[in-house]
Formats: sequence, C-alpha cells, structure tokens
Amino acid sequence: MEYEEESDSVRIIDFKTGKNEEPEDSLQLPIYLLLATNTQSKKVSGASYWYLDRDDGLTEKKLPDGKQSFEKVYAIARRIKLARQINHFKCPKDGCYAAGLTKEF
Repeated sequence: MEYEEESDSVRIIDFKTGKNEEPEDSLQLPIYLLLATNTQSKKVSGASYWYLDRDDGLTEKKLPDGKQSFEKVYAIARRIKLARQINHFKCPKDGCYAAGLTKEF
C-alpha cells in the first residue's frame, strides 16, 4: 500500500517476482481491492504491479470494479466451500501442488 497525500487515498502495489505478465483474469487485484476497501479508512485510488526482474518500475493497472470483484471472488469461494463439503477437488494437470493436494482429493 502506498499513501497518496494529495488525494488522501491509498494505492495497491503488488510486487511480482516471476518473469511472466500477470494474466488479465487474475484474481489478485480483485482480492486486494476487496481487502483494502474493507480494511482501510482511505479510498483506494489505484493499483500497480512492480515486476522486480525488470528496470521499468511500476506498471499501472486499472482498478477492477468493486461490485464485480466481490461477485467474482464470492462465486469462487462458494465453489471451494462446496468442493470441501463433498470432498471433491478437480485440479488441473498433475495436481494442485500450490495447495498441497493430489489430483483428486
């Protein structure tokens, strides 16, 4: 988070360590927007990615719509809740390694 004194607002800065561009449909900015909006007293005025393996500084990103972000994240959260309840996850390829799960849990 970066405080912008002139607008009395905050900006989201997401540090990126990988070499690939963040996909447009990534959930990171919608999640960060929801977190910042619901935990900060200041308005969220913008967002940037900072690719640490580059020398070009911050990459400005358009803030996602707050209502659409909530609906998108909430829909996925409901699907995860259901999958946990019925103990059934379908993971891509050879498993959900990031989550520590095998192919079908």
